[in-house]
Amino acid sequence: MLWVKGPSVVPGYFRDEENTKERFHDGWFNTGDVVQIDDDGYIKIVDRATDIIIVSGFNVYPQEVAAVLCAHPAVHAAVAVGEKNNVAGELVKAFIILNEGAEASSKELMDYCRERLAHYKVPRKIGFVAEYPLSPTGKILRRELRKMKIEKQ
Repeated sequence: MLWVKGPSVVPGYFRDEENTKERFHDGWFNTGDVVQIDDDGYIKIVDRATDIIIVSGFNVYPQEVAAVLCAHPAVHAAVAVGEKNNVAGELVKAFIILNEGAEASSKELMDYCRERLAHYKVPRKIGFVAEYPLSPTGKILRRELRKMKIEKQ
């Protein structure tokens, strides 16, 4: 988790005590980003902590799953999200935008992922969309994708 401190870090959220207590401690601010530090000391943001999918106790970073899917030649864009599951806690589901004129089935993409990801990271459901729901600032609304149903595959 990335924590930052410095003269440009505000002391808290304006009129929001609850979130201030959660994210600010002794002048430090919790960004909510999961990071890795490489051997040269560079910080790489891996994902948002709130987006991590927990499958049977294992952390799945949605960006990792999306990166594998995007490496498939038919895939233009991919977003992975968690879906509640009574047995595993959550399972991975993905929403795909295909390249123009390209074709791929959910089975083909799942098989592609099985060759490249640990079994618990492989999407159990894959849906195809023309576009992603976006916020007014252009961010993908993952909460809307979590709500979207995908036919059983």
